[in-house]
Amino acid sequence: QDVEPIRRDCETWRQVWTKRGLPSEQVIYEDSASEPAKVLAAVARLKATIEPGSTGTVWLCVSGHGDVQNHQPVMKFQATENEFVTLSWTRVFKGLALPPNWSAVLIADMCHNNMLGKVLPKRYEAIVVRQDMTDERCKMVSYKYDGQGERGVLSWIAQRSVPKDLNLASMRDSMKQLSIADGKRYTKPPVPTYDFRIETWHPEFGTLKPG
Repeated sequence: QDVEPIRRDCETWRQVWTKRGLPSEQVIYEDSASEPAKVLAAVARLKATIEPGSTGTVWLCVSGHGDVQNHQPVMKFQATENEFVTLSWTRVFKGLALPPNWSAVLIADMCHNNMLGKVLPKRYEAIVVRQDMTDERCKMVSYKYDGQGERGVLSWIAQRSVPKDLNLASMRDSMKQLSIADGKRYTKPPVPTYDFRIETWHPEFGTLKPG
């Protein structure tokens, strides 16, 4: 269901990181993660690339369907024509289990990503639409961009914003300007002008703190 925009987003992400010079073994690309087990297997392969005692940042770029269960955001997969299965973000984060000197940035182009602040562990940051994390209404959209095919709005903007030095502050500012420009340019139908920001979840405070 709506699989082509999702695959297009993921393939473009693979190209982005390859062009940035990351070794191929550090770019874990999965365009057929049609069930929870495949997502967790990809996370395990990513975890295996982290060397003990090293320091770094993991970038998780995800495009797909999202949903809400028990007021928590989840990934959603179509198992059959009328049946869906889900995967909690908590299981994904536990599967990655970041070492002490590592952090992660999550770009989740899916419905209800504004609620990720509820489940983000320490040392994770998420690039999301600026929405109340208790708002369970879906507001994400995809759009058929000029000559680029239909793709997720969040991925489309972020993929043009990843700076070579991976500076998060620069990326945030670039995404904001691109979202404003796209909102003015693509008007048939109108594309929401999203206000992006980096948000970090601090469990000890129980609140969101802008990065």
